[in-house]
Amino acid sequence: MELFPFKSELEKSQTTDETVLLIDIGGGKGHVSKLIRDLTKEVKGKIVLQDRPEVIGDITEELLGVEKMGYDFFTPQPIQGISSASKDFPCAQLT
Repeated sequence: MELFPFKSELEKSQTTDETVLLIDIGGGKGHVSKLIRDLTKEVKGKIVLQDRPEVIGDITEELLGVEKMGYDFFTPQPIQGISSASKDFPCAQLT
């Protein structure tokens, strides 16, 4: 997971424990969210995992430092104030 320098990029901003650092939209069972949190554990803030409520409800593994949230990404994003986000989803299917 060294493709993107998460830690060095996230450290560039002043953050608190309540700052949303990253939203993993459609993140499934949270394996990537957990890995990113492990790489950035010194950075204050939240990593939020969003997926359909039934997917989130099926997660049995403890995801320390990751906040789980049921969400349908065809509806308005409930978390506001994030400077940029991208979805691993073909743009043609979003229009």
